[in-house]
Formats: sequence, C-alpha cells, structure tokens
Amino acid sequence: LGTPWIPAKDVQRFLVETIGIAPSSVSVEYVRKEALWKVRPASGYRTSAAAISEYGTEDVDAFTLVEQALNMRSPTVRRRIPGGPGESDTYVVDQEATLLAREKQAELKARFGDWAFEDPERSERLVCHYNEHFNNLRLREFDGEHLTFPRMSSAITMRPHQKHAIWRNMSSGNTLLAHVVGAGKTFTMVSAGMEMKRTGLAQKPLYVVPNHMLEQFSREFLVLYPDANLLVATKQDLAKARRQLLKARMATGDWDGIVMTHSSFEKIAMSPGFQARFLADQLAEYEELLASVEDRSLSRNITKRIEKLKAGRKAKLKEMTGSGAKDGGLFFDELGIDQVFIDEAHMYKNLETPTKMDRVAGIQTGGSNRAFDLLMKARYLQSRTPGRGLTFATGTPVSNSLGEMYTMMR
Repeated sequence: LGTPWIPAKDVQRFLVETIGIAPSSVSVEYVRKEALWKVRPASGYRTSAAAISEYGTEDVDAFTLVEQALNMRSPTVRRRIPGGPGESDTYVVDQEATLLAREKQAELKARFGDWAFEDPERSERLVCHYNEHFNNLRLREFDGEHLTFPRMSSAITMRPHQKHAIWRNMSSGNTLLAHVVGAGKTFTMVSAGMEMKRTGLAQKPLYVVPNHMLEQFSREFLVLYPDANLLVATKQDLAKARRQLLKARMATGDWDGIVMTHSSFEKIAMSPGFQARFLADQLAEYEELLASVEDRSLSRNITKRIEKLKAGRKAKLKEMTGSGAKDGGLFFDELGIDQVFIDEAHMYKNLETPTKMDRVAGIQTGGSNRAFDLLMKARYLQSRTPGRGLTFATGTPVSNSLGEMYTMMR
C-alpha cells in the first residue's frame, strides 16, 4: 500500500473484496502531482462491523487505516481531557488504542501484499508494468582509460577513477561527482571542463566554489593546465562599481574556464524575461495540481494546502526577482555560459520541496534563496542543452535523508 504506480482501481478492488462491500460503495483517488491518496467510502460504511471490528478499530476504521497506509502514515489515537475553569482542553495519546490501530494497519498492509498476487491476471499485469517501467535498465560502466588530456601538465597523472568520472561527465551530461575527501574532485572537474571545451561539448565552463576556496581552486587549475586562459572573479571584481565590467569580460572573452564563489554566483541574476517564464512554469505546476483535485468538497484540505504552497512559491519568486537584490546590465543567460561545475554542492541542498508530509527530516518546505537561484539557472542550462550543463561535486551528497537525494536529482 502506497506504491504510487499501482492503479487506484486495484486499491479500490482490494477494499471491495476484503471488507465485502459493493464496488460503488467506495472510491479511491490518487493526486499524482502531490502524491496524495484519498479513500472515500459511502455514507455509513465507516461504522460497519467489518470496518471497525474485523479490519479496523472503534477509533480508526479500516478505510482510514488504508488511506493512512497509502500516504505513508501511521494512526495515532488521542483522547481529549477537558480543562478546568478558564483552561483549554488537552489531548493525550492513548497508547493502547494507538497500538491496536497500528496492528490492524499492519495486517491490512500484509493482506494487500498477498492479495495483489492472488489473481493471475492482476499479478501478471502488475509484474509486467513494474518490469517495463522500473526494472529495464542496466547501469552503464564508464571507462576513461583512452583519454589523453592534451595541454595537461606532464608532471601530473590522473588516477583511473578520475578518468572514468571525466568520461562519464563527457558522455552522459549532468553528473554528480560524489567522491570522498581527497579523491581529487578539483582535478576531475577542471579536466572534465577542459576536455568538454576541447571536444566542443561546452564553450564556456564556469566553476562555482566556496568563498574560501577561490584562490586555492584557481591555483590548482593552473597547476594542472599552466597555459589555460582563466578568468578568476575576485571579491573586488564583484563590487558594484566593477561588476558590469566583469560580466562584460565573461561574455566577450574566449575563456577556458571562469572561477567564482558561491556568493558571487548568486549575484548574477537571470534576465527578467527568463524569470517571468520560470515563474509562470512554477505556478502552472500548482494550477495543474489544483485542477487534478476533482471533488473540492471532499478534498478541501488538499486544495487549501496546494493554494498555500502556490502563494508561498509566488512570494519567494517575487522576492528573488526584485530589483533591489541584484543589479542590471548583462544577465546570466547572456554570458554564453553552457557548463557549470558546482563544488561542495551539498551547500545547495536546502531547496524548497512541495510535499504533503510534515516534519520529515531533509524535506524543506521553505528553502533558501541560494538553492532556488541554482534551480532557476539549472532550468536555463537544461533548456539550452537538454540533459547537459550541470556537474555537482561533493563528498557528502546525502548526509541525513533521502530528501537530500531527491534535491540533488532535481
């Protein structure tokens, strides 16, 4: 229960056969954009004997248990304790009733796992669907031993894992270099950018590094490629009086690489036209989500939550695109940059993630402007060279939760 690719009609059929009711007595809806399930039995069925005694409890009926299981939630039973004069009521968890409800839910989940394969036609259909959509790929193995690296210093020899990573970056486009500290991510990124430039896969690579790493990264770049035509954007270059000159040099020069810090990268805005399109696309996602909620009277909470997320997204984008935060002149999408390497990419993991789940570690419902700015620029790179243009490097891509992995992939 809760597997998103299983059709809602199968879940509905499970309830019909398990609880013993007519097919018209219950409906199951799945809002794909919000990954939200809704189970709606007909009037009176929640209090039937099967729903509250055999498959549920008096506190949590079977339909609610199945709906919570579909949405990856566990039931919790609370009792109201009336407050004294002038005091508000309090609620405490009924441990015994909660444990009983969770046991019933576990039985329903186990029953669904067996039921899905009892009917040969249903079993064959679900297995075929899974194999065709999720079990049909073999991971490619990348071998970069053939790379020769013209212009690289003869005093340096790349390690096999670095060659493989460079070839992967060149072959497959967007790449995460999730190498441990000391594995040589800097040399890997620099060599990948130089090889992309040499082979025509990229015209103007940009390297974005932590603020304290600008000098060290630039020095290591020139150690590896002594004759590289490198532009290093220092703190002085990003001062307001000199920023337009820097952007003009970035746009007009034939650079092997441009190096700047995380904070400098954020100061170079996207053009107002692209920002407007990005805003429209972001809001369209929520409009589509709202349109997918068919019965507003029965899905009132879903609708309210989506409207709140939509309003929050609109406010954030207006804040980011305000004229006071960044100056004008040339914009990021006018500089000719078509490949961006992000060093220490875990510093961008605080990205807003619309979700129905609350208080889940690693899933941000607010997020930072830095991460959202990178998302906007990633969308630009994606529109310019689909599937290419972005490389992340970090030794800690996932430190606490799968939510961080989702953010990296996004």
